[in-house]
Amino acid sequence: MRYVEARIDKYQREEAYRIYTTRSLQLMPQSKWIEMTYLDALKPHEKEKSGDEILLDTMINAGLRFEE
Repeated sequence: MRYVEARIDKYQREEAYRIYTTRSLQLMPQSKWIEMTYLDALKPHEKEKSGDEILLDTMINAGLRFEE
């Protein structure tokens, strides 16, 4: 089963490379480019959290809470 998973992963990486390269070549004559790098396309970063989300996560992890 690991062989099949490895082949699927390899196929997806190759497909992403082909799409990235093709799109880059299409944009080149227009003096445009793709904002993200190929590595970002393979492993996208998590979206940034807002200040409220960070505060809430910190409070939950620290066991803090507001009482009224």
